[in-house]
Amino acid sequence: MFKQYLIGLLTLEALAFITAFFPGMSGIFFILYFVLFMGITALLTGRAAKRTLSDLKYVSGGVKLYEEGKESISKIKERDYMLRKELSVQTKAMLLQMLTFVIFMVIVFMPNLRDAIVYGVGGYFKGLLAHLTDANLRDKIALFIGYQTIYLGFFVTSIATTTLSSNYLRRKGHQNLMISSHYLVTDRGIIVDGRLPIKFPIDVSKVKVNAPRRFVELEVGEAPAAGGLMGGAKGTSRVRLYASKPKELASIIKKYSQEAI
Repeated sequence: MFKQYLIGLLTLEALAFITAFFPGMSGIFFILYFVLFMGITALLTGRAAKRTLSDLKYVSGGVKLYEEGKESISKIKERDYMLRKELSVQTKAMLLQMLTFVIFMVIVFMPNLRDAIVYGVGGYFKGLLAHLTDANLRDKIALFIGYQTIYLGFFVTSIATTTLSSNYLRRKGHQNLMISSHYLVTDRGIIVDGRLPIKFPIDVSKVKVNAPRRFVELEVGEAPAAGGLMGGAKGTSRVRLYASKPKELASIIKKYSQEAI
C-alpha cells in the first residue's frame, strides 16, 4: 500500500512540475502516462485472467456437490429483510469515495475555478519569492505551488475519504460485499457467477452461517478499496451465498476445506 501511495505522489509531483515549467509537454506527459498505465493494467489483467481461467477449469472439473440457481437465490434475497439496509451502508461508503473524484473533475474542467486556485495560491507565494531576481523563474515556481495545491489536495483528500469510508464500514460491522446470483460447489472449490473461482481450502474460521436469513458468507482474499492515481488500500471482501439449505452448504465447504489442507 505504501508503494502505491508513493507512486501516486511522485506521479502527481511530476504532473505539477511539468504543467508549471514545461506546459507545452503536459499533453505528451498525459499521453505517455495513459499508455503506460493501460499497458501495465493490460499486463496485470492478462496474468490475472490466465490464472482465473486455470482455476475455473480446475474447480469445475471436480465432483458437483451443491448448486443454487438465479431464481432460487432471487426469492431468498427478497425475503432478506436486512439486505437493503446493508447495501445502503455500502453505497454511502462508495459515494464518499467518489466525492473526491467528482470535486477534482469539476476543478479540472472549469478553467475559471482552476485558474482562480492556481493563480490565487501562486500569487500569494510569489510575494514570498520576491528575492528571486529571475521573474520568469519566480512565475514558474508560483505556478508549481498553485498546481501543487490542486493535485496534492486531491491526493490527500482521496486518502482521507478512503480511510473514512473504511472506518465507516468497520463501525457498521461491514466489509466489501459481493452477493452471488448463481454458484456451483464442487469438491475442489466454488464457482461464483460462472466467473469467480474460489479454491479449497477456505479458512473455516471465516465461514459464517446465518440460518434465519439463509446464507453463508466467506471472507476471501483482498480487494482494492480505492483506485486512481494514488492507488488504494486493501481489505478483505465478503462473498455471500444465499442458499435453500445454508447449514448443509456450510457443512460441505468446511468438510472439503479441511480435507484439502
